[in-house]
Amino acid sequence: MRSILHYLFAGVVMTLYGSEVCPFLDSLDLGHFFLILLAATALAVGVRPVLVKHTVLGRDPRHQPRLQFLLDLGLLAVVGLGVGLFNGVAFGFPWHSGAKILAGFVLTGFFAATDLALQRERTVAADLARRGLHLTLDDRFFPMTRKFVLLASVCAASAFVVTFLIIVQDLSWLRFQDEISGLLLVWSRQLAWLHDAAAPRYWTGARLTVVIEVGFIAGLMLGYVLNLILSYSRNLRLLLDNETRVLERVHRGKFDAQVPVATNDEFGVIAVRTNEMIRGLKERTERLELTQDVTIVTLASLAETRDNETGGHIRRTQHYVRLLAEQLRR
Repeated sequence: MRSILHYLFAGVVMTLYGSEVCPFLDSLDLGHFFLILLAATALAVGVRPVLVKHTVLGRDPRHQPRLQFLLDLGLLAVVGLGVGLFNGVAFGFPWHSGAKILAGFVLTGFFAATDLALQRERTVAADLARRGLHLTLDDRFFPMTRKFVLLASVCAASAFVVTFLIIVQDLSWLRFQDEISGLLLVWSRQLAWLHDAAAPRYWTGARLTVVIEVGFIAGLMLGYVLNLILSYSRNLRLLLDNETRVLERVHRGKFDAQVPVATNDEFGVIAVRTNEMIRGLKERTERLELTQDVTIVTLASLAETRDNETGGHIRRTQHYVRLLAEQLRR
């Protein structure tokens, strides 16, 4: 369901984005263009479960999130490429119009694919915890610090590129409006008073349009980024909860639990080292308890050897205590 919402939302966003950054797309009817995008995204949603089954599921759990990311990013890129080619063939749009559509789908695909890859990571972690299994870590893995840097860089670059394209299109539109207004003024001096009266309202409306468009893009980027932050925080909370829950049991003297090794990153290394620490504490505790038992039995045997009466008393006391303990347990 989450993937369907991402794909449909990408179609809606591209309907609005395309008409704002490309004058050729702006010449199309908005509903007509949306139907084209809806058909393309619906086709991608239809083939996605089959591709997930054959390219993601059943593979090494360490690589499933990465494969999920590449699959969704590639699917949405193919949708953008297909729509661009269709517009070129059906309407004669130039290649740079299709390039803008492709860039938009790659951008929205990056955010959607990242979120779906994080969901796949949570699914893998939950499945491993349910089955009591652990991942075998690679010697080389993609550090979380690099993931944060990459994500922040892509978000910043995407916001800059999209905002730049919107502003360029708006400036072209404003220049076109100025040219029309100037021609009208030259053609008819009688319209001069109308031009002067309408100019303040025109510029106010133009500025408002530009502000609304830039605000829409900024809000859209903010929504995508916040969604990734929330999705990433869910993964971190899952991993930290697993770690703290096991450590709390160890703190209470229970060494029967282990931290699930569910990610091939620094958290996986922490989980492996924590489990090794727990096993070491369990072995040392068992040795200490065995040493205590041996010491007590040795002292009791020494007392029996030195004095039979004292030894008999210790034996009888031992039986009394055992019977009392068994009765209290029942």
